[in-house]
Amino acid sequence: MQSSATSPALTDDDLRDAAREMREHDRDSFLGSSRSQPACGRELERLATEIARRAASVDPELAGAKAEVRRSPGRCIVQLGPVALTASWLRSRTDTVSEGRLLIVEWKGVVARGPELSFERTPARPVGPPATVVREETLLADATCEKDWRWRAEGDVTGDGALSSLDLAAQCVDSLLARLQAARA
Repeated sequence: MQSSATSPALTDDDLRDAAREMREHDRDSFLGSSRSQPACGRELERLATEIARRAASVDPELAGAKAEVRRSPGRCIVQLGPVALTASWLRSRTDTVSEGRLLIVEWKGVVARGPELSFERTPARPVGPPATVVREETLLADATCEKDWRWRAEGDVTGDGALSSLDLAAQCVDSLLARLQAARA
């Protein structure tokens, strides 16, 4: 005997919702696993390398000085005349990529330098005004595997505005250059 009840047809919205739920599950599984740790390290290196490359290509005449780039694992600092940019990976207590955050900060002024020692072994003093935060953005890793790695704003639930590491680097340096031009005006 056949059932006379028919199942309702799936709508495009139903299919999109199902695909989004599946991607969220895959993303959470990947970013919560140990497989994401080396991928995150490579993406942070890719981001810092591209930021440094783009900053180094800025005309020193425009900046009033040659771009100064300092890097360490999980951090990139660019001082470009009177403005600066920092990109820092903030680990969580659980040290999973899913709980970590990428903090991008634009600064006005000179970002403090590390304890560089002169011949007399006294710390060098930064030249210029102390740095103040002008813009801050917190980003999350958004990936189901290394090949589709993106960075999305912490408040962006859909991931529609997510950027690759190379695109994020371009956006960061372009914003820093705009900040430099504004400071020069």
